[in-house]
Amino acid sequence: MELWKLNRVSIIIIALMIFACSSSEEKAVEFFDNGKVLYEKGDYIEARLEFKNAIQLDPKFGEAYHMLGMVELKQRNFRQAYGAFSKAAELSPENLDTQIQIGRILVAGKAPDRAMEKVELVLEKDPENQEGLLLKGSVLLAQKDIKGAKEVLEGLLKKGMKTPDVYLMLASAYAQDNEIKNAEKMLKSGIEENPDSALLHIALANYYARTKRPEDAVSVIKGLIELESENVGYKFVLAKVYWDADKRNEADVVLKGIIASDPGNEDNRMRVARFYLSKKQFEVAERDLKEGIQLNEKSFDLRILLAEIYFTLRKTDKAVEILKECLSFSPDPANPEIIKAKNALAKLYLMTGDIEESEKYVDEVLKESPRSVEGHLGKGRIYLLKGVGTHAVSEFRAVIDDKPQFMPGYLGLAEAHFLSKDFGLAIDTLRNALKVEPDSKDALMALARVYVAKKDYLEAETQLKKILKNNPNDIRVRAYLGDLLFVQKNFDRAEREYEKVKEKTPNDSLGYLKLARFYGKQGKWEKAVLTLEEGYRVNPKSKPLFATLVQLYMHQKKYNTGVDACEKQIKQNPKDAFYYDMLGRIYVIKKNFKKAEKLFEKAIDIQPMWTMPHNNLARLYLVQGKRENAIDKFETALKSNPKNTAAYLSLGLLYERNKEYQKAIQIYDMALKNIPNLWPAANNLAFLLSETSSSGDDLERALKLAKNAQTLKPGSKEIIDTLGWVYYKMGDANRALVIMEKELSDSPDIPIFNYHMGMVLYKLERMDEAREKLMIAIESDKAFPGRGEAERVLEQIS
Repeated sequence: MELWKLNRVSIIIIALMIFACSSSEEKAVEFFDNGKVLYEKGDYIEARLEFKNAIQLDPKFGEAYHMLGMVELKQRNFRQAYGAFSKAAELSPENLDTQIQIGRILVAGKAPDRAMEKVELVLEKDPENQEGLLLKGSVLLAQKDIKGAKEVLEGLLKKGMKTPDVYLMLASAYAQDNEIKNAEKMLKSGIEENPDSALLHIALANYYARTKRPEDAVSVIKGLIELESENVGYKFVLAKVYWDADKRNEADVVLKGIIASDPGNEDNRMRVARFYLSKKQFEVAERDLKEGIQLNEKSFDLRILLAEIYFTLRKTDKAVEILKECLSFSPDPANPEIIKAKNALAKLYLMTGDIEESEKYVDEVLKESPRSVEGHLGKGRIYLLKGVGTHAVSEFRAVIDDKPQFMPGYLGLAEAHFLSKDFGLAIDTLRNALKVEPDSKDALMALARVYVAKKDYLEAETQLKKILKNNPNDIRVRAYLGDLLFVQKNFDRAEREYEKVKEKTPNDSLGYLKLARFYGKQGKWEKAVLTLEEGYRVNPKSKPLFATLVQLYMHQKKYNTGVDACEKQIKQNPKDAFYYDMLGRIYVIKKNFKKAEKLFEKAIDIQPMWTMPHNNLARLYLVQGKRENAIDKFETALKSNPKNTAAYLSLGLLYERNKEYQKAIQIYDMALKNIPNLWPAANNLAFLLSETSSSGDDLERALKLAKNAQTLKPGSKEIIDTLGWVYYKMGDANRALVIMEKELSDSPDIPIFNYHMGMVLYKLERMDEAREKLMIAIESDKAFPGRGEAERVLEQIS
């Protein structure tokens, strides 16, 4: 009897288990079916939830994983799509569509060999599978097997496959094989078969634009607009075609029409503004955004974009003002728009070097929105500036956890590891970044720098070559490769890279300057001069080329040649102080002091706020032993006019040149009392305070002066150098580097900039980079404050 009862209970339990399993499977199918309906409607967010629910109930539901992969593809989350399809393939290996989707992702991810494995798997099971053959065509194209790709794709056409992809790929194959007419014919045939295909229309328009047939391109895009009049994106394509064909009036008409069709549509207005921004038409973009703000006085997005424009134009105060206006639009600190405005303010303050204000807004953001990606990104960057690598790591990991496809998160995390000297972790992070975006220039460049720090120059070179493979005309990267080879004493290859920079962009001064410096280091002065003369003929308005060329003339004692070059420029540019100053320097060397003095005074008269001629004039007086006469002259000028800008700067620099720093400080103090907006005085005073005092109060005052100078003269490289140097003197080398590195990168040969950058890098123990900067600094025969220190440190680390 007891045994019968036990068996009965067991049967009931088993029945319940079977019912539960059946119920779970049915529920999973229900979620799956709902997901497919939502997917077809384009509601990918809700579809994703349904497919995930199905998988949760039935972890072996291969088809649900496949559809989850399709959703991620639609959302451009390629890494997640690859993961979902891989799981689907594991559970349902017979699903050939899954294998094809994986292959497509691999092609897009620059892994054609692995994609071909998927092709072979599909075609082994179904040799006539058209999607598999199409994938094979794309793989062969990626492998540069143009002949093989054409055979496969032409075969598909003969078999009746008429999808847009076949025509697009065949057109690409013909174009790569220089069969231009066949490429055009293929695109036209594709449109005949697929008249509603936007991709084919745009490809044909691009073909016409590339082959200098803008009228035909316009005709194609107009046809597309007629097909889909509601799609405003095609109107932007039309505007671009007009603009690139120098038909700017027509482009303006199209863009104005976009706004006029729906004046209150902020998305359209912002897209128009961004179009103009991409063409550096800042005033037009500003106008359109201001008009939009008049229509919607409490628009956050329009104001945030307008603030970006003001920051780009170095109108920092205006940018801050317009963002702070946003904060008054809602009393709720958790309002997503308020969060967005605070993130924008934090970013702006961070870019101007004001960490305290930036951190204030970031902390407010994270208090109300603990998962804010922008908030954690900003906090991570602040920790980088503070030199706290471990805290920065936590912030950037939070970014990546929330947005696994977000490249700035990986780049920040790698930089944090680099700061902590965890080079292995930095490399691993950047490799993960390259899985997300295989051709990322930023990630490859960062990887190269890590390898340089490890002295693994071969790997660093490999990363730079990967960038150049995809961007052969990137002259900055090519020049960096040349520098890397030069450091390794691989002079022949370094010279070839510099030559390529020159050949690829003859209208840019970089290649000529790099080559001239290369020849100069080897004592090949004639070659250096010939290179600069060649560059100057092509770039007659390049002041860096002209200045370097004249300096070489002086080095070779070809004074008359230098004089002739300067006088020719003065004749052509009589109101440009630069050439008067250069000519004055030549006459100083020739000991024709009277002429030199007049030329420096002329340069000061034309551009009184430029410190270089003041500096040269001060040096001239000291060389002649006329210190007292000069002081009397400037003091008399100040008595008659206490607001004489030139007199303050010349007198201050005279004291500086004579190492009478306290007197120079007094003059600059007096200048700022009488002319508060005299930014060169503020900048020079900040520099002197940082050089002559280690007092915390003096350094704080120097920082305040430098920031004030930057507000008065945004973008000035002198001020950026001073600001970075003040931070260095305050013991904040990381912040100094961030400020100086980007802004001074295009001033490669200014000795004091290189000295300051070299000392910052030395402090951060980046010895190879420090050595390079300090060598550039002392190569010049120019005197600068700290030259002795530069020589001492260079000797120590060489």
